[in-house]
Amino acid sequence: MTRQFTVERYNAGIWVALNNAQIDGYVRDPRSLPHATEVQYWEAWIVRSDGGVVHGTDEFTLCSIIPGDSTTAPNSTRGTYSITGDAWYIPATNYTSAPSTSASDTYLRGLGFATLPNHPAGVLLATRNDPNVTSAFRVTHTVTVTWDSTQADRTSRVT
Repeated sequence: MTRQFTVERYNAGIWVALNNAQIDGYVRDPRSLPHATEVQYWEAWIVRSDGGVVHGTDEFTLCSIIPGDSTTAPNSTRGTYSITGDAWYIPATNYTSAPSTSASDTYLRGLGFATLPNHPAGVLLATRNDPNVTSAFRVTHTVTVTWDSTQADRTSRVT
């Protein structure tokens, strides 16, 4: 996952750019944490034959970049937030051991994947270091959100 934030905060009549650490400090609602300093990481999904994911469910969210407390949301922020995901499918036959959940888990942990606390990957196995695993089966998708809290409708546009 590659994430990019471009956020400005309205302050005393001017727009001020926020760096990623400032974005994390600005959003105070624990249900909508941006984890903006996590700009690149890898998630591992072990998918069972029934289509379920072994390590829980994806916790993908496009968080609100507003204060999340008694501060008013109008005239607070504007910007864009993009997430690009590159999905590589690696069949169980590529593993060096028997294709089972425990073998898959062992294989991924050997590549550096783990459950990372307080991380946008949630309960999924993830790593901050490129595991250098590729496959011929690849899908890339980008989601971008654009918003401007000074507009009358104050809604986000997702593309």
